[in-house]
Amino acid sequence: MNEPKFQCIGRPLPRVDALDKVLGRAVYAGDISFPHMLYGKILRAGVPHAVIEEIDISAAEAMEGVACVLTARDIPGINRYGIAFPDQKVLAEDKVISIADPVAAVAAESPELARDAVKAIRVKYRALPVVTNPHEALAEGAPALHPEGNLFQYVKIRKGDVAEGFQQADIILEDTFQTQVQDHTYLETESGIARMDKQGNLILQTVSQGPFRDRAQVAAVCGLPQNRVRVIRATVGGAFGGKDDVSVQVHVALL
Repeated sequence: MNEPKFQCIGRPLPRVDALDKVLGRAVYAGDISFPHMLYGKILRAGVPHAVIEEIDISAAEAMEGVACVLTARDIPGINRYGIAFPDQKVLAEDKVISIADPVAAVAAESPELARDAVKAIRVKYRALPVVTNPHEALAEGAPALHPEGNLFQYVKIRKGDVAEGFQQADIILEDTFQTQVQDHTYLETESGIARMDKQGNLILQTVSQGPFRDRAQVAAVCGLPQNRVRVIRATVGGAFGGKDDVSVQVHVALL
């Protein structure tokens, strides 16, 4: 019996992007620039759980070279995004639930000016009880981080009987294990650039593992139909699943 002759299967093939990467020809999102472009910067909450009582952006807006300062009230579409559930706020509205929550976005003529403008924004918080781990979050009477409650998802097992499985098991091992914090450790940090073309379409060039899903979420946040949003994936400098969700895309698009 003759073995089938395959062109790819069972043959060593060079990566299609190998030469461009090793020769420095690959264009990453951070390499893209346009004349007179603006630079974005995000103000993060810095507190783990608090009510936002006041945001004063007047000093930042008054700075020469600052093009715009955005808060949640400036979002033209929906202020939510997420893969499994749209439970992440683009910009915090009434409260923050993480020190990393974005509160305001700035666009300015230089990275240094954008950074200074972020520092000029004043936010008045009223602290709320802090939840630091899942056990605390699921305890009776725990502070509610989300209106729907702290349980992310409830899954019902419809096949098999867990209790019976435990009864029939010869050995049952139960313990609590802790590991160090782990990330995908890709070399490239996330970045992107957005512009409007002459037809009024939003063009977004960014790192992404799911450009079509990014387009849907960006369109919803910006209040645009999807056929007016184009997401161009730049060369990805490593991802491993870490760039599968929206990160900078929605903020770059808004600015």
